[in-house]
Amino acid sequence: MKKLATLLLSMVCFASAMAQSVIEVSTAAELKEAVLANCTDGVSTSNIKLMADIYLSDLGNDCQQTLCTTFKGTIDGGYQGIDPLTGLQTILTRVIYAGHENELDGGQHKKVSYLFTNTLWATIQNVTFKNFRVDSNNQSHQAVITQEANNTKFINIKFDHCSIFSNEDYSGIAVGLASLCIFEAVRTEYCDVTVDGYGAGGLAGHSNASQYKGCVIDASSNVFVDGTAVVNEAYCGGLVGYSTGDWFENCLNAGLVGANDDGVGGIVGESHQ
Repeated sequence: MKKLATLLLSMVCFASAMAQSVIEVSTAAELKEAVLANCTDGVSTSNIKLMADIYLSDLGNDCQQTLCTTFKGTIDGGYQGIDPLTGLQTILTRVIYAGHENELDGGQHKKVSYLFTNTLWATIQNVTFKNFRVDSNNQSHQAVITQEANNTKFINIKFDHCSIFSNEDYSGIAVGLASLCIFEAVRTEYCDVTVDGYGAGGLAGHSNASQYKGCVIDASSNVFVDGTAVVNEAYCGGLVGYSTGDWFENCLNAGLVGANDDGVGGIVGESHQ
């Protein structure tokens, strides 16, 4: 019995040590500091609560760099408030802006880096990403949040006036490559994805065994594959460019999708099970 009690106590202590306290942030500098607070060998496990809107350009030249290589924590921008349309109490979202109004290119975009190279077992929820412009320099898998997402949940996310351009393959507004992820109530407004190669999606350029529930690409958003793909397939879709074993439920694409090759679709460009 003594050995059992000691073992149980050790397990409780281990669980307590593993649990990360929530870090509240109100500025871009605090967000970066919070990500790095629990970062070891490029992997961050921080649990972050956004207490105010964030302007990444306040980081100066650092806004052109990722916050960390791999993110395994949580970012939550939700707070209780009144819906201006219904007048009812609801969960509202904090906004992560790429830059201040006077820094925006053409009044819409600020060039910044994607936030993370990879996400793994992470949760990002109740956040609006606004005015991002991510341009690649011979890099594939371009996106606002991460190049590659694995076992990650994206819940109640909005992308507003975000633009992605890649002269390589597989890019999307949210992620470049999604594997075993959940996208729930994710939507875009006035967003554009342009790939000079193949594999472009309104949310993900390439997706494997992921779930998409209640996601909306609005009529002001566009997805294009520009040029002729080497494989003679554009893989250009309203939500996902190239889909393998994904599941879509109550999703809508009202935006434009276009390419010079085959493999173009309103929801997915190319699908395989």
